[in-house]
Amino acid sequence: MPPQMRTIPSGELGADTMSGFATLTIQQDGFVNFHGHTHDSGFFGGQYLVAMWFTDVQDDQGRTIMFVREHDIVGTIGGGDSRDDDWSIDGLSDPAMKSYITDHWDRSASSNWDRSMIFNSDAGIDIFAILVGTLAEVGIAPVVVYLQG
Repeated sequence: MPPQMRTIPSGELGADTMSGFATLTIQQDGFVNFHGHTHDSGFFGGQYLVAMWFTDVQDDQGRTIMFVREHDIVGTIGGGDSRDDDWSIDGLSDPAMKSYITDHWDRSASSNWDRSMIFNSDAGIDIFAILVGTLAEVGIAPVVVYLQG
């Protein structure tokens, strides 16, 4: 039998001049795909972060896995490659994270989930720290999975 699969679309995301969407697919065997699209319609570029996580799947220390795409993007005058970013990233590089998904599959298959997009044009701001601080206020301690791609 093929492994069970769950696909979760983020819906439309937006932050300041950024917009986009993401989709997270996980399988019972620990396979993960995180893909999406973002666009910066602003004058200046910056850095954005898209994150998705399961709100009801926590380890014995109260942590949950958060899947994150963090990337620089240009604006109208930003120069560089593009005002758009498309990504599709497969797999987990950490065997412990893959095992976490397989060990918690029953809860992951039916868990509530949440998502967030953050954008900042100030290079000195740590947008990931902003997200972690916001989640800490509601009692969520993320174990972050940066998927390479």
